[in-house]
Amino acid sequence: MIRSTIALAIVVASGCASGHERIGPQAQANSPSVTPDRAPVPPPPPAPVPLPPASPSAPAAAPAPTPLPPGGAGLPLRRHDRPPARGAVRWSAEGCLAATTEAEAKRFPTKRSVMPAVTVAPAPGGATVVHALAHACCLRAEVSSRLEGATAVVVERLTGMRCRCMCSSTLRTFIGLPAGRWNVVVEYEAGGSVRQMPAGTVDVARR
Repeated sequence: MIRSTIALAIVVASGCASGHERIGPQAQANSPSVTPDRAPVPPPPPAPVPLPPASPSAPAAAPAPTPLPPGGAGLPLRRHDRPPARGAVRWSAEGCLAATTEAEAKRFPTKRSVMPAVTVAPAPGGATVVHALAHACCLRAEVSSRLEGATAVVVERLTGMRCRCMCSSTLRTFIGLPAGRWNVVVEYEAGGSVRQMPAGTVDVARR
């Protein structure tokens, strides 16, 4: 009985061994190889977009001239300004008459050696009159004109409440005149007194 059992066990063991297949070197060589996964290739960068050529910038336009009000405060007439009409004036005040306070007016003291002086010179379309004068502080100027035959009268009036100091100013006036020879006179009024000062004679050219 024992021998039969041992013989049966040996037969079963040999059958199991024959049922397993061994893989030799040739079988391993014929087995397909596994290739590892590759990293994804990034797409090429986009081509740069060409920029349009820069157009040359246009030169800045010159500022338009500022017209000066006839018969009012302003700068002397410039070349690109139209001259005033016949008998009209454009004028400006410099020095003390342009000051707004008494302290500012004292920046333009009057020297005793400086006397009021009036000059006139021809200009396109008229004449330019320059009057350097001494007067009380804190006054304001008003300039107008009139024509009397061949005489052009520039009327200068100082108005306002005067202060106790004295100062100096310059009035520049352009008066529009037709072509011809003109006598120019400045009529100066200040402190209730009026006096006329001949400025000279000018020949206004025909335009």
